[in-house]
Amino acid sequence: MRLSQGLFNIDDKNSCYNPEAEEFRILTDYFPHNRKHCYFHFGDKCSYLPLCWQPEVAADPIGSGLYQIREAHHDAERNS
Repeated sequence: MRLSQGLFNIDDKNSCYNPEAEEFRILTDYFPHNRKHCYFHFGDKCSYLPLCWQPEVAADPIGSGLYQIREAHHDAERNS
């Protein structure tokens, strides 16, 4: 219930990255930001760490050069 209510209250997804916006406050109230699982991969950092903690990367993940759109590489994926 809390998850769906939080998502329902966010109308403008782009405002989620603006600390001055109401949507940012809603996001942080319903989905607190923490680093609990950032380094759980056998001591390595999570590959999404920049996406979570660097607003400029979160605003444009593809443009940051850190991420790319996944292309299907299995026949079952390509043919579905």
